[in-house]
Formats: sequence, C-alpha cells, structure tokens
Amino acid sequence: MRLTGRSILLCEDEPLIALDLEGALASEGATVIGPATHRKQAHELLTSVMPDAAVLDIVLLDGDCTDVAEVLASKGIPIAVVSVLSRPENLPPHFANAKWFTKPFSTDEIMDFLATATVERLSV
Repeated sequence: MRLTGRSILLCEDEPLIALDLEGALASEGATVIGPATHRKQAHELLTSVMPDAAVLDIVLLDGDCTDVAEVLASKGIPIAVVSVLSRPENLPPHFANAKWFTKPFSTDEIMDFLATATVERLSV
C-alpha cells in the first residue's frame, strides 16, 4: 500500500472515473478527500485540509479549475491532471510540475506518480 498515511484530493466530475480513482486510492491506503465535482467544492475542502497530493480533472462541472491548481501549486502539492484534453503547450505556471494523464489513463501509472511524488515532497 504505497499511499498509506497520505491524503489525496480527488477532483473529478465523471462519476465512474471518480469511483474508479477513489477505489484505487483507497486500495493503496490513501485517505481520499472528495471527490469534488465543482471548483467551489474543491476550494471548500482545501479550507479544512491540505492534501499531500491531488488528482485533478482540468474541467469540472462548473468550469476550468486552474484556480484550484494554483492553490495546490502555491503550497507545493503534487498534481496528477486527468483530462480528455492533451497537454497544452502553453500551460499556466501552476501546471508546470503537474503530471498529465490523458483519458483513458492507467490507474496504476497515476498511483505510481502519487507514491513517488508524495515521498519526494515529504522528504524535503
């Protein structure tokens, strides 16, 4: 269980994908914060707890969530972006260190990224 003791913010508006990611995170021992389906909901969650990492769909039900990514990046929180969109060439700076996973994605690859990223973050 590579994510035991880690809290992961999950922002995903597609119910089946959210369920799949939530199950994968839980099976790796993570505490799942969310899933948030709206930007407002994600911001509310971030006022009560700061996660060790985040899985973030680039577009939630109420729009583009670059503002959520900006908050996470300002705190040094690793971000795994999951999106139907390919990684744009000109990303805003808060996505500079985000790992991009295009749907359909490999859940194992996301778990690998989160495990590595959280270990690196916590060892700093």
